[in-house]
Amino acid sequence: SLKTFVTSNEVFDAKRNSTIIQYDSKQKNDVINNLNTFCDPKCEQHIRNREMMNPNGLNNLLELLIPDQENELLINTMKLVSLLSKYSLELRDFIEPGGSARISKIIDGRLKLLQSNENEDDNILVIRFACALARSVSKSENNKNMLSRTGTMDSIATIITLYSKIATTIDDDGNDNKYAALVSDACVVMRSLCVHDDMRREMSCAMDNGKFFLSTNGIVSSLMAASSSFKKSPGLAGQALAAAKTLVTTEDAVKTMALHGAMTLPAEILAFPNAETQLIRNCLGLMRNLCADDLRKD
Repeated sequence: SLKTFVTSNEVFDAKRNSTIIQYDSKQKNDVINNLNTFCDPKCEQHIRNREMMNPNGLNNLLELLIPDQENELLINTMKLVSLLSKYSLELRDFIEPGGSARISKIIDGRLKLLQSNENEDDNILVIRFACALARSVSKSENNKNMLSRTGTMDSIATIITLYSKIATTIDDDGNDNKYAALVSDACVVMRSLCVHDDMRREMSCAMDNGKFFLSTNGIVSSLMAASSSFKKSPGLAGQALAAAKTLVTTEDAVKTMALHGAMTLPAEILAFPNAETQLIRNCLGLMRNLCADDLRKD
């Protein structure tokens, strides 16, 4: 079914002298949702089913990852590829060649539409699912490297610098802040790109990625601004702290972070009586890395 509606969904009917669509939009989504069910850990045969997706099933799924794809089908496809990548090392490695570039194009394309205020809610939702997929596949060093090369880092930097301020200022009535969630997801991707978590490889591009973000104009100040919103948006603040921590790997990095309040913010968070456990963990992680500079340990 996947192969049919990816490559040859339209068939010419000689009797009617017209083109017939074999799978309509609903049927396509039903196929993807069924595959999600079969490959989910709740399914008794999920391991076998995932193995059966390699390589043809995954190849066909990757063909559906295009920026102008119908939103529901694109989201459902990204959910399935993310599920496969999260639980199967072999399928995660099989994202390349080409899969990372497709993810990068989706994030970049939808971000440009978001910047032009076109279908705001839909584009934010697609970007968030694309970020979740990027997080899943980046646990492979090869994928991490290709995501970095194909523009994902630029898009993530743009999201954080453009929307971190609005993420901490809107929805004072306590409603869910869609921009806070978007920036939070971008911070998660940043962290995954800057952490060496593929132990099969001795070398990693993680430190170079961290240097890229650290040198990008506005990133550090945006991360510190998001972290400072811990009383109002603890989830966003926690992810911003976790992302900031991964950038602090040298004394120069400590000095850069210190210029934007990194030396005083941890004390404010630790003094906050309602601080959540995860927020405290991320705060302590940042403090530990700040101690890389001996002059600032005291």
